[in-house]
Amino acid sequence: MLYMLNQLRKFAKGESYWRAILTTGREVSEVQTVQYNGKNKRPILWLEDIVSSGDAARIAELWICTPSGDAALRITEPYSAYQFQAGVLTLEGRQTTAQIIGRVDDKATGRGVAFIWDVITQQLYRDEQANVTAFGAWRPGIVPPGALAFPVIGVRM
Repeated sequence: MLYMLNQLRKFAKGESYWRAILTTGREVSEVQTVQYNGKNKRPILWLEDIVSSGDAARIAELWICTPSGDAALRITEPYSAYQFQAGVLTLEGRQTTAQIIGRVDDKATGRGVAFIWDVITQQLYRDEQANVTAFGAWRPGIVPPGALAFPVIGVRM
């Protein structure tokens, strides 16, 4: 029930969320919560619950779920899937402007494919030349994210 409520909250703000299916069949998503300290709950986080746990090696599918529909990447190489968000800090707090999922297909160059949900335009973009060593802009007016931090996104080159 809480899972669905969190999903609706994201979609109501025009945002997306990631969902991963592991090789064990277990499904993990940022709209799910995890219990810590025996009583408190927090949202599942990519760095803490996927990368740090070692589950980045066990991702079989990585999805981006958007208000306009979903997109998926099949993952066959351990530590090749990644997720990150772009945003701005306003007087009201952090505002997500884009969410990106991707897969590195060529570890020598960092190239692969990515899906980008742009919260501003409410469009899902597919980048066939995405590069984790120099991530580019997906539309005019966007500051390119540039080189991504591999230990944070879960990629091993």
